[in-house]
Amino acid sequence: MASERLIEICQQVPRSVFFYLQFKYESLTLNSMDQVIDSFQSKQGQDKGTKEEHMRLFRPNLENPANKQQTAELDEQERARSAQFKEVSIQWLFLILLDNYQITDPFLLILSS
Repeated sequence: MASERLIEICQQVPRSVFFYLQFKYESLTLNSMDQVIDSFQSKQGQDKGTKEEHMRLFRPNLENPANKQQTAELDEQERARSAQFKEVSIQWLFLILLDNYQITDPFLLILSS
């Protein structure tokens, strides 16, 4: 019933209105995503730098049994870095989904009423 009503209403609305709404919501979505992506790329760059530093520190002489403590500490730091970056990635995905929901929800509510 609601979908039939929506079809009837849509047929009465000029196409230019739909094009405008599409442009507006695409612009809002892209702007929001750009901000989130910029933030993520900054954190990704920091993570890459830390990872490269850990790789540099993990040199062959750390295999020496005398350096066992150093190796264990470096391994712990690298595991923490990896876990932290996974958390940042999950947060990034959540922010994108949340932004998309916040942008489209009002539009969908209007269409469904």
